[in-house]
Amino acid sequence: LGINLSSCTVCADELKGLLEDIKATGAPVTASLAWEKLYIGGVGFRQATTAQSLSELGGAGWQLTGPRELSPSTSAGGGAVHVEPLESR
Repeated sequence: LGINLSSCTVCADELKGLLEDIKATGAPVTASLAWEKLYIGGVGFRQATTAQSLSELGGAGWQLTGPRELSPSTSAGGGAVHVEPLESR
């Protein structure tokens, strides 16, 4: 998938579940997600991209590619998040 903004936490949960469901069928699958900019969320930043949500996507098997340096607002609950493309598994 190629998207303009990194996935919010809700979308990350959905994408993680989708990949787990596909894998449960026994079908071989390679999943990659690439984005152009960090999504910092809307009012209150409740669904902003987080380091944890990206880590969970990677742990589920998504190959992630985004800008090397992401800087979520401190009001979004985070400091700098460093993301590098993951190698193929």
